[in-house]
Amino acid sequence: MRIYVKRENWDGGLWMALPATAADAQKLWRELEKIHPSVMLPFIGGVDSRTGGMGESLAGELVFGKGHLVMLNRLARRMDEMGEEELLLFTAALEMERPKSIEQVLETMEHLGSYELKPDIRDMEGLGRYAAEKEGEEIPEAIEGIFDYRLYGSSRQHRYGCFTEGGFVERRQPEEGQQPGSGGHIHRDGGSGPVFNVEVKRHPYGYESFSLPMTEQE
Repeated sequence: MRIYVKRENWDGGLWMALPATAADAQKLWRELEKIHPSVMLPFIGGVDSRTGGMGESLAGELVFGKGHLVMLNRLARRMDEMGEEELLLFTAALEMERPKSIEQVLETMEHLGSYELKPDIRDMEGLGRYAAEKEGEEIPEAIEGIFDYRLYGSSRQHRYGCFTEGGFVERRQPEEGQQPGSGGHIHRDGGSGPVFNVEVKRHPYGYESFSLPMTEQE
């Protein structure tokens, strides 16, 4: 993993490999002072890593302030240890949770057990069939041949997770009890479906999706 270290009002920058030693950091600091002296602390202007989306999460973070270098080194070491499946989970988790700081990236990394790779689900149709089965939907035989599983999967993707090059990554849900928001089923009695879905931050991690309207009991 490498970070592109910049100064304000300077189009250029210097790459630094992570994990970095104290000597590496001091050398980079001296080089920056020679090229573009400033009282402002250097910040991250780009990231080269095995995980997509990392640059967006770390952009603008200070390199040498608030213990960030220690945290960046920890992140780099952990990523070096990741196998392919774990790397896919991390990539998907970053896309779903959209962390905006090194602290949030590390938090996301510590919760990879909250995600599961489904290598057999490769497209929206596959996701639609998986969601219908998981939600207990029984598609009437009369419309089975024309039912749009692709559209159904697209309507459920935000609830379940996201696609990666290795398959679909699902955010695990707590197992105890039925979760609110598991509604949105196909109504066969002429009733209306959900008007819209909302996502609420779930303590201490992740989000919970709710379909509205819902009954008072739900």
